[in-house]
Amino acid sequence: MDIYKEYMVKQKRSALSIAGSVCLWGLAVACTPLAFTMSVLTYGLSVPLCAGIYFLAWWFTTNNSIEFEYIFTNGELDVDKISGKRKRKRYVTISVSKFDVCEKAEGERFQNYQKDPNIKVKFDASKGAGTENRYYAVFTNKEGNRMLMLFSPASGLLEDMKRYNPMRIVIDG
Repeated sequence: MDIYKEYMVKQKRSALSIAGSVCLWGLAVACTPLAFTMSVLTYGLSVPLCAGIYFLAWWFTTNNSIEFEYIFTNGELDVDKISGKRKRKRYVTISVSKFDVCEKAEGERFQNYQKDPNIKVKFDASKGAGTENRYYAVFTNKEGNRMLMLFSPASGLLEDMKRYNPMRIVIDG
């Protein structure tokens, strides 16, 4: 029987990202009346400048909207990063049978893995720090580097992953 699951996770935006978006949109709104009143003095250059600020605010806001898609097919997990709902990048493709460990991202064991100097690549493909249902997996990628991946899988996805590596995948709850 073939197993295929898709799961999408929206990452929580940081306070710095939100503050940057608010400042850029505030600047864009503030420059609008000024651009049209000053267009006579600046030979019409202030209107394109104001439009550029609107474009920059839109671009910054949408590019900081990040989603991760987990695709699980017959024991293989693909993790893609989607920026602004228009740009997709494959982060990793790994067989879950190669996981050294996969469990909730909490406790002393997780802290030890985060401090481990042998882990060369660390990335967060989860909803964000402080969210529930956050797991980590440690494995060796195709390039031979040890990786620590944080992710937020659904319970059904975890149960299907456990079928392929029952000794190393720990499901709490």
